[in-house]
Amino acid sequence: MIFFKKLLLFSLVLYAVYFFLKPYIPPGIGFDYMHYLFLFFILLMTLFNYFLFGFRENESKNIVMRYLAATTIKFLICITIIVVFIFSARSIAVAFTAHFLILYLLYTAFEVVILYRNIRLMK
Repeated sequence: MIFFKKLLLFSLVLYAVYFFLKPYIPPGIGFDYMHYLFLFFILLMTLFNYFLFGFRENESKNIVMRYLAATTIKFLICITIIVVFIFSARSIAVAFTAHFLILYLLYTAFEVVILYRNIRLMK
C-alpha cells in the first residue's frame, strides 16, 4: 500500500509538470491522450510491484529472477504497444512514441529507486 501511495504521488507530480509544460509543447509534438499513458504506467508499475513483492515465501531468495522476468515482460509489453500504435495511428505516432518513452524512462527510474530501498530494507 505504501508503494501505491508513492506511485500516485509521483504520478501526480509528473502530471502537474506535464500540465504546466503543455502550453509550451509545439503543436506537432503534443499528445492529447497523455492521461491514458499515466493510467497505463500506474497500472503497469502496480502489477510489477505486486509481482516482485506480492509473494511472501522465499522473498529475498528469488528477487533477482523475478525482477529480471518482470522487467523483460514489462519491456516487451511496452515495445508491443509502441509498435501497434505506430502501425495503427501513423499521424500521431511520433508524438505518442516520444511521450511514451519519456514516461517509460521516468517510471523506470522511480521503480529502480523504490526497488533499491525495498531490497536494502530486506537485508
